[in-house]
Amino acid sequence: MWTLPFAPTYGSNQNATASTTPASITLNKGDTSVRVLNTGAQTLYVRIGQSTNASLTSATTDLPVRPSSEIIIRKGNNDDTLYYRSDSSTTACSFMTGNGGV
Repeated sequence: MWTLPFAPTYGSNQNATASTTPASITLNKGDTSVRVLNTGAQTLYVRIGQSTNASLTSATTDLPVRPSSEIIIRKGNNDDTLYYRSDSSTTACSFMTGNGGV
């Protein structure tokens, strides 16, 4: 199986500062991947889902992204929200949708 390189949707990048309070951003439903970049010094936790599911939030049991690292994760066609938080203190992060890379 071939994996195509991540092709970003230019203009979709969102910068944020994660804290121990869960937060969320809106994602482009038409894209299939999300690049998560953690430029801070704390672990970042992320979860992708649908905004119509009011019970979704982020927790330290979700997907961890180590400090000073990035990951690309696949998302479903109807997924339109990325939930995020830090394990302690704050950490700077960026989220960009696109296609491929996973």
